[in-house]
Amino acid sequence: MNHWLRFRVAAQGFTLLAICTYGFAVRHQRAKAKEAGEETAPFMQPATVRQQAKEKEEFEKRLQEAVNTEKQEYAQKESKGPDWKAAWKEGLLKKNRENDEKRIKPTDRTH
Repeated sequence: MNHWLRFRVAAQGFTLLAICTYGFAVRHQRAKAKEAGEETAPFMQPATVRQQAKEKEEFEKRLQEAVNTEKQEYAQKESKGPDWKAAWKEGLLKKNRENDEKRIKPTDRTH
């Protein structure tokens, strides 16, 4: 009976030793990856982390291009300025058409 209890205690000690060894190995691998510039998130595969980093870089690049394009378009509009003369003329013509529609008699509209 005592032999089995001793065996059980030895097995538990071996299990703890294996867990600690694995923990130190993982810590060492993460330290190496961090030195190489590939810091991994916990519980994630390095390939998944690299894929996410690549997608993030591509997104940030597209976002920066969109911001630059928007700035260029805005600068072109500002440098060119609005066409006040054409807008004024269009507004006057629209108002004249509306007034003409109001002045026409209902009997004249059927012709």
